Amino acid sequence: MNEKSNESNLKYLLQVKIGHQIIIGGLVNRSSYSGLILVTLLFVQHKVVSFSIVGLLMGSITLGLATGRLLQGLMVNLIGFRKLLLLCGVFHFVVLIGFIFLLGQTSSLLPLTSVAVLLGLSAPATSPITRAMWANVLPKSSLKSAQLLESTINEVACMLGPAMAGIGFLIFSLDSMMLIMGGLASTGAFILGLSKAAGKWRLTTHLSGSHFNQSLLPILLLGLAAGIAGGCIEVAVPAFAINSGSPLSSGFLLTSWGIGASLGGIAMLTLGARVPIKIRMQVSVLFLGATAYLMSTSNSIEMLAFSVFLHGIPAVPAWATLYSLADQKIREISETEKYAWILALSTVGVALGNFLGGNIISIWGVAYAFIFVGSILIIFSFLVKPVFNSQKEKY
Repeated sequence: MNEKSNESNLKYLLQVKIGHQIIIGGLVNRSSYSGLILVTLLFVQHKVVSFSIVGLLMGSITLGLATGRLLQGLMVNLIGFRKLLLLCGVFHFVVLIGFIFLLGQTSSLLPLTSVAVLLGLSAPATSPITRAMWANVLPKSSLKSAQLLESTINEVACMLGPAMAGIGFLIFSLDSMMLIMGGLASTGAFILGLSKAAGKWRLTTHLSGSHFNQSLLPILLLGLAAGIAGGCIEVAVPAFAINSGSPLSSGFLLTSWGIGASLGGIAMLTLGARVPIKIRMQVSVLFLGATAYLMSTSNSIEMLAFSVFLHGIPAVPAWATLYSLADQKIREISETEKYAWILALSTVGVALGNFLGGNIISIWGVAYAFIFVGSILIIFSFLVKPVFNSQKEKY
C-alpha cells in the first residue's frame, strides 16, 4: 500500500494527533446539542401544550441555527476558528438561560420566537467548522475519510444525546436538563476552540469575488429537501411518545435512530468505497423514504423504535455522499463557507420541517407527518439523478 492510500484510510485518520481534539470536542458539542434539542422540545411542549406552537418555536430555533451557521462560516475568515468558537460558546449559554426564564414568564409569541431565533443563531457552527479543521490539517487524499468520520460522529452524537437526556429526565427537571446539556454543548465548543487545530486556521483566498457558487445550488436543494424530512421527524417522534402517554420514551426512540445511523456510518466507512456513489445515494434515499412510510404504520413505542432504527441506517451514506459531491464540484470557495452553505440550507429545511410537522400533527395526526416525510424523500430520490447527470468527474 502506498503513502497516498495509507493517508486515505480511517486508521491513519485516527492516528493524527492534532485531530483527537477535533473528534472529542465535536462529539461532546454535538451529542449535548442533540440532547438539548430534545429537552427543549419537551420543555416547550410542557409549557405551551399546542404542537403548532411547539413547531413554530422549534422551527424558529432551527431557522436561527441555519442563519448562524452561514454567518459563522463567513465570519471565520475574519476572526478565525478559536475566537469564533469561544465567543459562541459563551453567548449561546447566556441566551439559553434567557430562553428558559422567558418561557416561564410569558406566553406571548413575539418575544418567545425572537429569543428562539437568537438561541439558534448563537449555537456554535460545529459541523462546518470541524469539517474545515480537517481540511486544514490533513492532506487532500484523506478528506473523503474525514467526511465519512464526521458524518459518523454526527450520528453517534444523535445516539448519545437523546440517551443522555433520557437518563437525565429520571434525575433532573426539564429546565435543569436544559442548563446541563447547554453547558456541555458550550464545553465541547471550548475544547474545539482551544485545540491546536483551531490554531492552524488559515485564510482561504477566493478565486471569485462571490461567496456563493451557482454550481453548489443543486446540492443545496438536495440538502433542503433532506432537512425538511429530518425536521418533521424531529417533531413527530417525540409527539408519538407524548400521545402514547410516555413522553420520556422519546429519548429512547431518538437513540434508536442514532444507533441505526451509527451502524450505517460504520458500514459506510468499511464498505462504502466499493459501492458506486450514484447507486449509494439513490438506494439510501429510497430506503429512507420506505422506512418513513413504515413509521406511519407504528402502533406502539417498540414498533416505532424498530422503524426509527431502520430509518437511521442509510442517513450517513446519504449525507456523506452529498458532501463528497460538494468537495468534487466546488473548489472556488473555502471549505468552511462551502460546508456552511450546505448546512445552512439543510437547517432551513429542518426549520420548515419543524413548522410543517407541528401543524400536520395538530390537524391530521402523527401518522400523516411520517407519510409526509416519506413523500418528501421519494421526491428527493428523483432530484438526485439530475445532480449526478450534471457531474462530469468520475467517482
